[in-house]
Order: sequence, then structure tokens, then C-alpha cells
Amino acid sequence: MKRYWLGILILVLGTNDFSRAVEVFPEHPRLLFRDQAWGERTVTTGTLRRRAGDSRYAGYLEKMSRRGSLNLALLAVMLDDKDAALRCISMLEKPFDFDGTTDDGRVLMWDAMAFDWLYHNENFSAAAREKVIDKLARGAQWCMDQYSSQGAHIFHTRMYAFPAGAAVAGLALKGHHPDADRYIEWGHDTYLRDLFPARAVQDGTVHNSMAYGRKYTMWLVGHFIAAWYSATGE
Repeated sequence: MKRYWLGILILVLGTNDFSRAVEVFPEHPRLLFRDQAWGERTVTTGTLRRRAGDSRYAGYLEKMSRRGSLNLALLAVMLDDKDAALRCISMLEKPFDFDGTTDDGRVLMWDAMAFDWLYHNENFSAAAREKVIDKLARGAQWCMDQYSSQGAHIFHTRMYAFPAGAAVAGLALKGHHPDADRYIEWGHDTYLRDLFPARAVQDGTVHNSMAYGRKYTMWLVGHFIAAWYSATGE
């Protein structure tokens, strides 16, 4: 009888349908930085605010004010910039303009990070947050569907962008949307099952040269790893 139940346990734990809930840091921000350090090589909110006062970063701050939701959210955090926060929230509320390319996953990842960083901002109303939550969830499902419909194409940058976007959206939505764990697990498993092994198959080389390939493939891999580490500590 003991062997029977042991066999059942092994069978259940070994099934592909076994779902685990990823442990995600409960507070915001949780992507790339937190209010408190959580391990080695970590960036805190205080670190970013100190850098905002460093003249060496002045040029970056000026450029950030003109470049997308992610940069505006970061400016709002670093400088307590109300105008940047309002502009970012307005951008986050607009529907995605997806076109089936690498940009879909990239933009989803950026908006998910901006949502995470501004979650407690006083200008981010509950109604606006709910609108953005729904948008990010639909974006994550879109990226999952796009990945599945284009085949196991490990040589194209889309294959790295779609799971990065879905996973980071899931990490940002954890605790706010019922499908967050599904997005997290799918993105994580896709990287471990398909994309990290693809790097080994290619013996560490970067396809599409060190321009296009570096800009998207390796950059997306690095962002996924950094987001995962900051949100989970793993």
C-alpha cells in the first residue's frame, strides 16, 4: 500500500500539468529594483534617487523625458516628477498597437515595468490601474498566442520577446489578476525549455550578427533574468 501511494505521488508530481505558484515579492516596485535590498548586486529605489542627483546622469535624465512609458515612470520615481507620472499613466491607458513583431513583447515588458513602478503613485487612480491591469493581461495572452502560432523558431528575436513580455507582465500582475501565475509560468518555462537551450545549441553565438541579435536577443534575455531575480529572488 505504501508503494502504491508513493507511485501515485510520483505520478502527480511528474505530470506536465502540475502547476506551481511562483513566489513573487508582494510589494511594488518589484521589477529590476525594490525599496529595500534583497541580495547581491541589487538596486534600490534610494540608489536610483541618489543617481538622479549625480551630474554624470544629467544627460540621461533629459533624454528619458522624451522616450516612452518606461522612462517616464522611472523619472517619476527618481525625481517625484508629477508631470512624468501623468504622461506615463496616460500612455499606459492607451490600447496596445501590436503588429506581430518583436516589438509586441518589448512594449508589453516596458509597460508592465512602468505599471509596477508607478503602482503606488498618488496620480495612479484605482480605476486607471484596473484598466491597465486588463490591458497587460490581454497583452500577455497575445504574446503567448503569437509564440505558439509561429513555431519553434529559436533563431528569431520574436521568440525571446514574446515570453519575456508575458513573464514580466505576469510578475507585475501577481496579486492583481487571476491569470498572473499562468503568464509567469509560461514565460519562465519557455525560456528554460526552449530559449536557454537554444543558446547552447548555437554554442553561445548570437545570430543576426552582434547588431540586431545583440540589440534584441541578448538584451531580452538579460532583462528577463534581471526581472525574474528582482521579483522572486531566485
